[in-house]
Amino acid sequence: MQSNIQTISINGTRWGVPDTVTECPICQDNAASVIICKRGHKICVPCFDSQFDRLENCLVCRKELGDRKTAQFTREGGLLTLRNAHFNCMNKGCGWSGGYHELDKHNLFCSKKPVDCDYGCGTSVPKSELETHKQQCRKRPYREGNLAADYETVMEARQLKTECLEAAGHQLTAKSKQELADRLIRLYPLVHYAALKEVSEANQAMSAGTIKRNPLFSHQCGFITSDPEEFFSHFFDCANKPLSCRHCTSLVPRRDLFDHEAKCEQRPLNCLYCDSFVPQESMMQHFLDCYPVDCESCNNDPNRSELLAPFTTVTRGP
Repeated sequence: MQSNIQTISINGTRWGVPDTVTECPICQDNAASVIICKRGHKICVPCFDSQFDRLENCLVCRKELGDRKTAQFTREGGLLTLRNAHFNCMNKGCGWSGGYHELDKHNLFCSKKPVDCDYGCGTSVPKSELETHKQQCRKRPYREGNLAADYETVMEARQLKTECLEAAGHQLTAKSKQELADRLIRLYPLVHYAALKEVSEANQAMSAGTIKRNPLFSHQCGFITSDPEEFFSHFFDCANKPLSCRHCTSLVPRRDLFDHEAKCEQRPLNCLYCDSFVPQESMMQHFLDCYPVDCESCNNDPNRSELLAPFTTVTRGP
């Protein structure tokens, strides 16, 4: 009678196995083969070598463990059982079946194994179909005129151009205007870079064989380049780029922002005594007012501002 099929994980890949093969309860990423207790529960060889001496009881039944020598004796028999078992590939459409020692090799070369697209579209396809997918992938590199981007973006830019020309002669609704503006804002930088590159290449052609052309861009930090793409890439990470402080909203160069925020007078600090948040510039005065002081009259601990408040006049009796 054929055993029922289940799945277990081995080295991060799931395989179909008969129910006579069990998963290691320690690592849960290998087939168990070494018997560790009288009830026949097993762990895998690597876990037996590294973890057995640390175990206090069986992880499956919680009963007492056998001794190491007895467990070691079952090791080869367990491996033989694994070699005789048939492991089935779980990749859709594969149908491969083989022994325990063949798993790594098959996993490496399985034509039905899902692999991620190199272009970052988020799709996983069987290895044998990857090249076909890449030729049709919406994120594949594409060039139209001077605009080089992924296919999806170039096609969207082309469609957006058509819609803009059509919109020039039509009255648009507020919603349509907003949608068109959102897409323009997202795509404009890419088209702008392409246009700058086109001008750069034209100037390069005109000045070929003459004096060396001056760099197209320079930045206040001293960064100089004639490549528009390199310039814009640098601009967003430039140490001189002004960024807004989280506390006072001042604009501070990126390189100084960490130190500025640490010393910013508007940085909120937590008072140790009243648990309120006070701007750093006001903390010293707040601390002087909030600091608890022993009162010799009532044996309480009022804060300093309460202690220094005007005393209430008390009328004494005759």
